[in-house]
Amino acid sequence: MESCAEALDVIRRRTGQDAGSRHSGAVDVEIEHVVQVQVVAVDEERLLLRAPLHDFSVRLSRDIMTEMLKANAYGQATGAARLALDPEDDRPVLLMTLAVKSLDEASLIGSVIDFMNHAAYWQTVGTDDLEALRENARMPAMALDRWNDVVLVRV
Repeated sequence: MESCAEALDVIRRRTGQDAGSRHSGAVDVEIEHVVQVQVVAVDEERLLLRAPLHDFSVRLSRDIMTEMLKANAYGQATGAARLALDPEDDRPVLLMTLAVKSLDEASLIGSVIDFMNHAAYWQTVGTDDLEALRENARMPAMALDRWNDVVLVRV
């Protein structure tokens, strides 16, 4: 890829979005009203993929933030992404930065799909696991069969 603009055009085309929005610098991707990801150009060479955790209704406690840090440290259902807090409203989000210069179309789409698969987990059962901590229960180990609870889609 030569630039973020080119990468965003590829993502728009592969997700069937109107090319008329090509100057916005962002692409929103939604699958079945469950997985919601925003792809934004940070600068000419980097994209930021952002997926807020859905309906996060409990107050962020020390236990929840500790589990988020553990998921980051051990790569539990985060892949190349990381869990963080949105600076605007302290809502937990899954984030990943992509340097587009080193990517071709196939690797760009592969990276976006990988992020969306992780976002699918965190926007469904992952959020439920974190919210379960409000009752001081430990977050269960994420077994591989838990992925059967989410719909994984290739764009």
